[in-house]
Amino acid sequence: MQTARTPRQFTSPSRKPSHILTASARFQGTSHACRAIVAPHARGIDYQKGIHMTRFALAAAAIAAAASHAAATDLVGIASFSAVDAGILYSIDAATGNATEIGSTGVAGIVGIEWDDTTNTLFAYTTNSSLYTINPFTADATLVATAFGVTAEGGLASLDGVLFGTRTGELGQIDTSTAAFSSVGVLDVTLDYSALTFDPTGTLWGYAAPITGDHELYTIDTATGDETLVGTVGFDSPSPVAGMDFAAESASLFLSDGTDLYTLDTSTAAATLIGRHGVAGLSGLAVIPAPASSIALAAIGIATATRRRR
Repeated sequence: MQTARTPRQFTSPSRKPSHILTASARFQGTSHACRAIVAPHARGIDYQKGIHMTRFALAAAAIAAAASHAAATDLVGIASFSAVDAGILYSIDAATGNATEIGSTGVAGIVGIEWDDTTNTLFAYTTNSSLYTINPFTADATLVATAFGVTAEGGLASLDGVLFGTRTGELGQIDTSTAAFSSVGVLDVTLDYSALTFDPTGTLWGYAAPITGDHELYTIDTATGDETLVGTVGFDSPSPVAGMDFAAESASLFLSDGTDLYTLDTSTAAATLIGRHGVAGLSGLAVIPAPASSIALAAIGIATATRRRR
């Protein structure tokens, strides 16, 4: 039996998926090259000065590597959607679509996942309106709470620490402590929403299937539920679930539908295929932001090395 717990922040364990490595781990291999460049004895350089140059070069390499990683996008997805089988968490390469299994969440019926920047927490929402936190490095899930009597539809989005979700014909806020659903507006009941996400400006986007025809992209007013059609994506997917999230650093709107990863044009909704991840029933997609702290630490290292040279 799972017990309710308070959402918590996650720290990176020693073992991580290849697409969710911290910037510091990615530039470790650079240190040997930097040492070779400034090896004091090999080049007749004053030993103490050589040490300072080494520190400076390492810190510079750290900043370069961290900045390069910050331009990348780390995606995770949840599949395969099932009312009885536990969802599997995957890391997904945003450049190729390739998926790598992280592990089982032990939770069935997940209709959406979302990274909350205010608490550094990956949330998951299920068909029976249970809210979980998921460790993005291990896939371990912790039950926050269940809102009995509410049947969730699809999608989960976060803005300034507030979660939004849908049930048939309604947009609502989801309490991150109790999972309670509070309706904020009425949605078109002829649309089947399977994904939600906010862009950096605070606009809510929804991906929905009409009764007939190609799937559609909408913007949604979070105060009233009013929907504005952006356009059709150009295909009618047989999959009842999908995942969508916005990557702020690249201004890319990512969509997973069927077994493929796309980007969507926010002006026309036209879909551009990135590649096939091959994971059927992917019902949630989330961008995990690159850690900015490594850049700050590297900057401190350069400042320290510079001061010691004086």
